[in-house]
Amino acid sequence: MIKNNSELLLNNEQIREFARKKQTAMLYLYQATEEYASSRCLLLNGLIPGLIFSAQAVEKFLKVFIMLKDPKYKPKSSRHNLFQLFKRVKIYIGDGSWDKYDGLVKRLRGHYQSRYPDNTSISKIMSANEIHEIDELVMEIVMKLDMPDEVKYRAGVLVNIYESTKGSRFPTSKWITEQNKSINLYEIIERSIEVERFLNNKK
Repeated sequence: MIKNNSELLLNNEQIREFARKKQTAMLYLYQATEEYASSRCLLLNGLIPGLIFSAQAVEKFLKVFIMLKDPKYKPKSSRHNLFQLFKRVKIYIGDGSWDKYDGLVKRLRGHYQSRYPDNTSISKIMSANEIHEIDELVMEIVMKLDMPDEVKYRAGVLVNIYESTKGSRFPTSKWITEQNKSINLYEIIERSIEVERFLNNKK
């Protein structure tokens, strides 16, 4: 995971303005985060339908990524073509480093089809053990979202990770962090504290 050393510049009003301008992306980020937590809750308890929520969450995280890059993008235009979304995001990444997730994304598309037992493209094999690979992909996407750290570390997955270290009892925070080996906790805590102190000084 690459550490983000970008300079902190935005005050609270500018953060709110960013959120207003990117309202659809922020709403998708919130829902993706909730679905990701739901998927982990199910999978950690051995319930395979969690993979359906995983597919939905990854799809929405990818759409957030694209919305932040392309203001003209309409998320509903992509329907549920997860791999096409992923290929588009990989173009933005540009270095081939995400090719290793191709197999996972294709499987997630098949897992999503398992919503209905008579779908012909349903996955033949589904395992709760896929959670760790899913975690890795989600954290890659989240850390590379094109938004200021003042927003990124106060929304979605990252704020839930930080709140969990302060004793948060919210289910979303609990299930995002439970046995999640892809979280670089020290890095996230360190940057979250920097953002928190910076914004407190801006008041």
